[in-house]
Amino acid sequence: MTNLQSPRPHHSLIAVVTAVALLAAACGGGGDEAGDAAPATTAAPAVTTTAAPATTAATTTAAPATTTEAPATTTAAPATTTEAPATTTTTTTTTTTTTTTTTMAPLTATWRGVTEDSIHIAATTIDFPWLVDNGFSPNGWGDQTLVWETMVADLNARGGINGRQVVLDAVRPFSAIPGFGIAADAVCLEVAGDLETFAVLGGFLGPAEISNICITGPQNTILIGGRTDEERLSQAQAPWIESGTMVKRRMDVFASLLAQNDLIAGRKFVIIGRSDTEETYDVAGESMLAQGAEVVLELLSDETGGDTEAEDAWWDVMVERVRSSGADAILMAGGDRAALRNLFYAGIDLELFIMNSETLSSLSSNVTPEMADGAITLTGLTEQEQFETQGSQTLCIEPFEAAHPDIVVGTPDTHEDGIEKWWRSIMTHCSQLLLFEMVASSAGPVLTHDTFREAMESIPQMSLPVCPFGSLAPGKVDFCDAFRLSTYSDDGSDNGLIVPLTEIMDGTP
Repeated sequence: MTNLQSPRPHHSLIAVVTAVALLAAACGGGGDEAGDAAPATTAAPAVTTTAAPATTAATTTAAPATTTEAPATTTAAPATTTEAPATTTTTTTTTTTTTTTTTMAPLTATWRGVTEDSIHIAATTIDFPWLVDNGFSPNGWGDQTLVWETMVADLNARGGINGRQVVLDAVRPFSAIPGFGIAADAVCLEVAGDLETFAVLGGFLGPAEISNICITGPQNTILIGGRTDEERLSQAQAPWIESGTMVKRRMDVFASLLAQNDLIAGRKFVIIGRSDTEETYDVAGESMLAQGAEVVLELLSDETGGDTEAEDAWWDVMVERVRSSGADAILMAGGDRAALRNLFYAGIDLELFIMNSETLSSLSSNVTPEMADGAITLTGLTEQEQFETQGSQTLCIEPFEAAHPDIVVGTPDTHEDGIEKWWRSIMTHCSQLLLFEMVASSAGPVLTHDTFREAMESIPQMSLPVCPFGSLAPGKVDFCDAFRLSTYSDDGSDNGLIVPLTEIMDGTP
């Protein structure tokens, strides 16, 4: 048994709640969905088609001028010339103009939540007031219901979607931690069952992610948001779009970027994962081997998070295996916080590669910035870069400020704890609504699950305010394709700082 250098706190509830409370990156793309975009392009609604007038130009046909000239005859009398007058013949063809107008059939009800003049949606949000009131987060995201209502009103002022207005039936908060606060399953039954909604935007995050299946499975309702994986998608009946990037694909991209930046060759890697995210762990091993990595040890923990004492007991044995493996680097594909904590206490110094940037943007109460200093991770744009994109400003921030001039939206770079993150809420929910608008507009006036799914499979390149490169295609339901490597720095603050290492890359498959 290893003698630890200092005592380790065991605050399992605080660890889980704090991690979830700081899932801002998960919701808004600050870590995995980030992007510096030109304004998001929204497909235009169907319009009445008018054929251009058929025009036949006037045609003038002129017979050539004919001159008959008698030959000059010379006698004693003066020469006499006789000239026939020139004759011109002109034929005129009358112009005929025909206008053909195709009138679009009147809109009708096409699906549950789609009437002749409206599309009904609902939204879910993390219950930040509960987190703040219980001391688990220093600030919230402002009035998220107000943000949703403002964004929907702006969409309707721009004409809605294919001639229909969007009706926001409900905005419901949920607790990201099962057993505390408002249960995600209960929210699902309300927004996707009790209400006649066509789609739910936002979804559930953190440990509550499993409840997303309730929306797309038993309730058979379209979902924009949440976190997908192969198992969850296999249970879904309705179309489901993740606005960020699936964990499985992020891991493959991470390994590729590490190789491209010469961060794999010459290192001996440990790969650590957790059984509840075993798919990601498997992809990590496959991807690193494909990139030529030397993997000297692979560890898969059965501890699924939240029980600090159980995690640390498992690591008491594993640290010795790591120490004797000869590894000088570790790739974390699950169980990141427990790994950081225990490797630090054991005095094992490895180069840290952490695929999930949310581990670093939401360190729990028993992981300090010092433990993660120097870690390399996968991100998109910083929140400030997201805020400064033209799309975020013109499509999201400016409409909200125009509607609510008395609210100080703030900026990521000037934010202080205790002040509501209005900018994060606005960019997140605006992007979710724009993604729905994009696909629903492309689906056309006959809006059903089938036409929505067909539209999902035909977006080879698009952007959102928080993600400059995105796409949807057959078999690809995660939108964002914008990636970069970043590093974590212990800057002396309580949270540390994630600093970009590379430029944003277009990772569209």
